[in-house]
Amino acid sequence: MALLTETDGDRKLLHKKSRTICCSCCASCCSHCIQCLSGFIFLLAIAGLVLCARYFLEFPVILNGFKSAMNYTEETVDALIANSGTNQPASTQTCKMFVGSFTLPNEVYLPAYNDTSSADFQRIAQRLQTMINTLLNNSLLTMSYGNSSVFMLRPNPTTANFQMLFCNDNATISGIKADNVLQILRNYTYANISIKVDSITVGGGTPCPTFLNTNQTWPWHIILQDNKVTLCSGSLLSSFWILSSANCVINRDLSLLSIKLGDGQRSLSIDTIIQHPNFTTSPVLSNFALIHLSTPMWFSSSILPICLPQMSQDPTIGSVCSTLVWNTLTSGFSGLAGAVTSELTCLISKTDHGTFYFKPSLSKMSLNQTDTGNALVCMNADGTAYLQGISIYQSNSSLLTSPCLSFSSIGQTISWINSYLLT
Repeated sequence: MALLTETDGDRKLLHKKSRTICCSCCASCCSHCIQCLSGFIFLLAIAGLVLCARYFLEFPVILNGFKSAMNYTEETVDALIANSGTNQPASTQTCKMFVGSFTLPNEVYLPAYNDTSSADFQRIAQRLQTMINTLLNNSLLTMSYGNSSVFMLRPNPTTANFQMLFCNDNATISGIKADNVLQILRNYTYANISIKVDSITVGGGTPCPTFLNTNQTWPWHIILQDNKVTLCSGSLLSSFWILSSANCVINRDLSLLSIKLGDGQRSLSIDTIIQHPNFTTSPVLSNFALIHLSTPMWFSSSILPICLPQMSQDPTIGSVCSTLVWNTLTSGFSGLAGAVTSELTCLISKTDHGTFYFKPSLSKMSLNQTDTGNALVCMNADGTAYLQGISIYQSNSSLLTSPCLSFSSIGQTISWINSYLLT
């Protein structure tokens, strides 16, 4: 029995020692595992910091490198960053049309350039459009750039007028500025085309037309239709905007309205109509409405905008002007010259604020019909034409009680118009 007891004690002691050794090994292993895991996590953290540093430090370096190498403005860089956004819906597009010009010092102006449909004009216009497209498609703004068009060449010196279309998401198109585009055009050298670089402009208006002969079709004249039935007339002010009378478009179904161009070959849909905030029907005051097109207008010799007055004032008595009338004999529009005149001359005893009168040089029986919203175009001292007013009512020669026509003056509403045209 004593031998058996001693053997049991030895076994217990051996078991105790074995357990102690095992626990010690486990603890050591766990300690090594923890150390390894901590080291791995530490390495991941270091790698993450390195990646972050590369992103935040090197990305601006790339942008600044572009800016330095190509001399872009801060707005151009901002536009690039804005264009890289992915949170805006791709289906929602906003467009801007910029108008610009540059001179061609080595280009001899040809008489054929007066006609944009001529082969001579088309040849040089295509060369210039290809050049513009190449510059913009190789720039930081290529994601927004659409297309260009050279729509006019003028002499002394030979100058090209062009349009450039940019479309992008609503939130990013605001980053495309005229200065951005100007800087891009001015930072390239031109091969095979001699252009005076410091003459390049972007964001200006279309040159005011010279006063047109009354027998010519006015390229800014448009017709507003409701379900293809003529309502009234209007005037093209820019690629997207038309000015007409508010009393012509109020309470109309926008989906049924369309614009017929002066060339009579195309019809464009309307996106928005904005009537003047001070418009009233009785008496008729601030009788203006701006019409925004769904797609921009590309200019040509038959489609050109009319300029606004140089000063925000009503026309002076005696100003030489013209308006369009519909001739029932020829079934077409023709110009009618005359002058701004007084109420007394028109035998009118009461006038509404902002209304002035135009007396055609011909007798009232020569006048067939003028549309509501029709333009009265007057002359500047330099021989260029500008929009001075729009007709308040539709007038027919057989119904006139006065030898004059009534127009709403543009003068006092120029700032309101420009608040939309210049955005």
